[in-house]
Amino acid sequence: MNGFIIRNKCPTCMSKNIKEIHSVAYKDYPLKKYLLEYYQINEEDIRNYFRDARYTILYCDSCGLYFQKEIPPNRIIELLYEKWINPDFVYKNLVSKRAFSYYENLLAEIIYIIRFTKKQPNEIYLLDIGMGWGEWCLMAKALGCNVFGTELSKTRIQYAKKNGITILELGDIAKYKFDVINAEQVFEHLPYPLEYLTELSKSMNQDSILKINVPKDNKIRYKLKRMVNEPMKQSKYQIKFIAPLEHLNGFNYNSLVTMGKLAGLSPIKFYKNQVAIIQKPFYLSFAKAIGKSMIRKVLSILRKDTYIAFSR
Repeated sequence: MNGFIIRNKCPTCMSKNIKEIHSVAYKDYPLKKYLLEYYQINEEDIRNYFRDARYTILYCDSCGLYFQKEIPPNRIIELLYEKWINPDFVYKNLVSKRAFSYYENLLAEIIYIIRFTKKQPNEIYLLDIGMGWGEWCLMAKALGCNVFGTELSKTRIQYAKKNGITILELGDIAKYKFDVINAEQVFEHLPYPLEYLTELSKSMNQDSILKINVPKDNKIRYKLKRMVNEPMKQSKYQIKFIAPLEHLNGFNYNSLVTMGKLAGLSPIKFYKNQVAIIQKPFYLSFAKAIGKSMIRKVLSILRKDTYIAFSR
């Protein structure tokens, strides 16, 4: 198995009421082609690390989660994010070329959250889980928040430290209490998301906010069936929801809420049906701060049913 870890029950609700919906060996077409084209990986790597591994997708009938049965061990994860997905290449070709609208969206969301806490920015302690290049942290820091971040990639950690972000080891999180915990595109990557969320909840106050945003896809079964007959470099976007090696979990609204409840958390009532209900005085003051066009950007984000906020 080359060290791949087997998950035989749902990692969000612990149910064993699961069934297999797709399975293909990494060494066979089309997964082999996917690895060679999408990552900086070679034939020898495939022989050494993926010889017996399979890309097997399970579905939980209890909560609706899609998840990969076989997940890569830490040594492969480190190779993935430090070598096969070259950080320098990512920064040069993606991060440094982000559109201005990307930063508009970050600013809009952070201002929205700050106002929702009803605290002054310098009173807010904010943790960004899996912060990547730290852009969310840097935006919050510029607004006066006390920011902390976690990250696995050594390259990204060094970059964040150079920009004044306090980095926490995973084992140190429990020593702090945070007003806001941000998990943007993180939980789909976690081997054991319920365990992780339960630990994070210990660092929340009664009025804290924990925001989760993950990919969504209502047509993943159809796309998995098509994947076998399509060039993988094209269809990698088709299966991004449950991408091999990276997106270990594919959530929907129910699986997120179920996981939250098991961790002792509840969805914030503010997000009824995932549409923000903004009272007029708040809307007017917020609009003055960031403009009506950015209000629309925030609302478009909040309407996604896999964008959800929890409280204790």
